[in-house]
Amino acid sequence: MVEEVPPLKTAVIIDTNVLINQIAVKDLVPYEEGTYEVFTLQQVFDEIRDERTRLYVHNLPFKVTLREGVDEKDFEMVQAFAKETGDFSSLSKTDMEVIALGVALAREAGQENLVKKEPAQLTEFKPEFVKKIEADLDEESSEEEPVEEKKPSVDDWNTTEEKPSRRNRRGK
Repeated sequence: MVEEVPPLKTAVIIDTNVLINQIAVKDLVPYEEGTYEVFTLQQVFDEIRDERTRLYVHNLPFKVTLREGVDEKDFEMVQAFAKETGDFSSLSKTDMEVIALGVALAREAGQENLVKKEPAQLTEFKPEFVKKIEADLDEESSEEEPVEEKKPSVDDWNTTEEKPSRRNRRGK
């Protein structure tokens, strides 16, 4: 008799936004009963201020595994990563703790190798139509004959000619 191995569960980590907006877990991951486990931190629940969300939390339509705190090394790694990407100032401490929880869960599942330790090198993104326009402009400018620039002289600045009136400039 062959023993059936239970399928690996997907760890779904939720933050306050999921609770405030009452987002269904099945909208976050492909839904199949028993294939995921939802995690969060006490700090996420502490951020809830409105009565509607508190009522929702007390009657959640899914089970949540509550974790107490995160590993300091994971938190420091997330902070360093956020500083390198420029996201540090826009992330709250709770946001970074939630990300650190993801790092910890990956390590516990033996998938720490999937966690990026440093940000990817940024490359400039240009849509294809922009690249084509730039190439066309470069091609046009290389075909044009160079225009000889006239250097300004003192005579250009010292003019006694009367400036045309508005009426004259419009051709009237």
